[in-house]
Amino acid sequence: MARSTTIVLQHSIAEELPWEAFAHHVDARERVLWIEGQARAALLHLQPGASIESHKHRRAAHHVWVVSGGCMFDGHHLRAGSYAHVPAGVEHGARAGIEGCTLFYLILPDEAAEGGKTDGCS
Repeated sequence: MARSTTIVLQHSIAEELPWEAFAHHVDARERVLWIEGQARAALLHLQPGASIESHKHRRAAHHVWVVSGGCMFDGHHLRAGSYAHVPAGVEHGARAGIEGCTLFYLILPDEAAEGGKTDGCS
């Protein structure tokens, strides 16, 4: 069921959201901004040289914006302001540059891949 109101996180509220460990990575942390079902929006901070191994979301598209710093993303050097789209089922990974990086990412279920179903979009 779609929401009927706009969700806004003012800077002062967003800044108070906790940074949490990202999966099993000791040199990565995330600040979750929004979750609804299997959809997710978050900031991901990678320490200098940190990497997220290649992986895929079988039933979800992944959108990534570089907020600060730089990284290698699937063989492409991305700097602040860069964007990448990863379709559902496509392998992808990242390695932060020497200054580290902060990414804003969205994971959105690919309803077409599941015939309209959005559950379990790992």
